[in-house]
Amino acid sequence: MNCKKVKKEDKLGENRMIKINKRLKELVEELISHTWDYSLNVKILPCGATLIDAGVEAEGTYEAGRIITEICHGGLCRASLSLANMDGIVLPQITVESFYPTLSAYDIQAGYAVEGEIVSGPINMYLKKDALRYKKLSNIDKTTVGIAIIQSNDIPANEWVLSLSEQSHFHPKDLCLIVMPMQSVVSATQIAGRMNENVIFSLENSIGYNSLKVKHIIGNAPICPVAKRDSKKRKAYPDDLLHYGAAVFLTLDANPDEDLQKLAEVLCFQSAPIYGEFFSDILGKAKGNFMDIPGLKDINKVAQVTINDFNTGRVYQAGNKNIALLRELLSLVS
Repeated sequence: MNCKKVKKEDKLGENRMIKINKRLKELVEELISHTWDYSLNVKILPCGATLIDAGVEAEGTYEAGRIITEICHGGLCRASLSLANMDGIVLPQITVESFYPTLSAYDIQAGYAVEGEIVSGPINMYLKKDALRYKKLSNIDKTTVGIAIIQSNDIPANEWVLSLSEQSHFHPKDLCLIVMPMQSVVSATQIAGRMNENVIFSLENSIGYNSLKVKHIIGNAPICPVAKRDSKKRKAYPDDLLHYGAAVFLTLDANPDEDLQKLAEVLCFQSAPIYGEFFSDILGKAKGNFMDIPGLKDINKVAQVTINDFNTGRVYQAGNKNIALLRELLSLVS
């Protein structure tokens, strides 16, 4: 092996992007080649885009949600499933380690509004290209990163897909759309898999902190139970399980004079003025529109945060999982 050549390619970002593209292709091909196993539907839309239905007409699975969580990160994470027992409350849970946290969990994974739909995943590197926080990687294979994760109750209209194509500068046939409604196993799983995104998002948008200082991040969150169809009755949302049941551990290359205990406290949902409220009530105040939630940038937080100071090895912990509220919340699911 020519070590000098490898180092030169990695310095330019080229070798690293090739690996990302390969990983994304593997993940998407896994979904498409196992549609029956994962209860998915795949079809080609009139405009030529590939559609993976992960919950609109299909059932989906937790495993599909785990894979889509990795796709949401641009392939730059590893996610695993297990069961969590929180003082007698047993729920499926997802654990995620996000690599290059600002790039994977913020630039790529964080949602972006496109004409009434929330879009996330690799396509964000083009939709948000002027706002990317992490700018070191280049030479991206467009036929791979035209992957969009869309949370919607319906299959996107052909006109909407053409508009997405125009905004992202992808030919429609180079787009792969993965669609699932909120009330689906896949969506509940991939939303739970955004616990690290919540921390990076809060650092950048709520606190104004340089998230590039986060060197490592790993978190877990319980996956919200789902129902067949929406009900007007109050019920659990995936966001509730993040607010009251998720935990994140991050390693931070902090300055010596930073108050990391205070930072950990601010990153917890317990610091939010709406602590104690359920997401159905919060969403109701915005008339059902997520992007219109008052103070949205200040409530994307998790229950518990632990910061490892990379320079001293000290650990700072804040927040707690609120078992009482989770028990009350889950008893309301109809």
